Amino acid sequence: MTFASYPVLSRPPHQECKDQVRTLKVESVIFRVNATLLSKASAAFRKIFQRYADSGQPIVLHGLKARKFKNLLWALSTRYDGVPFRIIISINGRPSLLPQPSDETSLDCLLDIEELALYYSINHLQIRAESTIIALVAQGKNPAILSCTSLSLARMVKIALRVRSQYVLSFLLQMWTWR
Repeated sequence: MTFASYPVLSRPPHQECKDQVRTLKVESVIFRVNATLLSKASAAFRKIFQRYADSGQPIVLHGLKARKFKNLLWALSTRYDGVPFRIIISINGRPSLLPQPSDETSLDCLLDIEELALYYSINHLQIRAESTIIALVAQGKNPAILSCTSLSLARMVKIALRVRSQYVLSFLLQMWTWR
């Protein structure tokens, strides 16, 4: 069994921390998370933690891959430039973008973040991930986008359809026909 501990939306060190740490299990990986702050980020997690409030056992999240959940926690505990943050939703009124992927692995990480942020209704993170993906595709020159797998391309098409970006959808469909 693997253990991973994430601060998940950490607070400044000078503030007193009365937050509850809970244990989540995804596949065979145990994650220790700040349940109070994760609940503030997602009503879905708030319901999960309320349902299992009295349980001292790890809360098992079924149907997820540990790698994807780890990517979600990383995004929640890291600002776009890799520095820990305290819930940054926007910078200068615009969503702060997540790091630009440089290869297929980092593109998959970004797509995982968007997928689970949508699933758990973490709106600020979903907007950041979508904005990053749409901006990268619109540029049309990111090597991770141009050389992505068909699975990643299909995932980006779903996002373009959901956000109704005709230009991005056209570009992705053109990429599909090049294959």
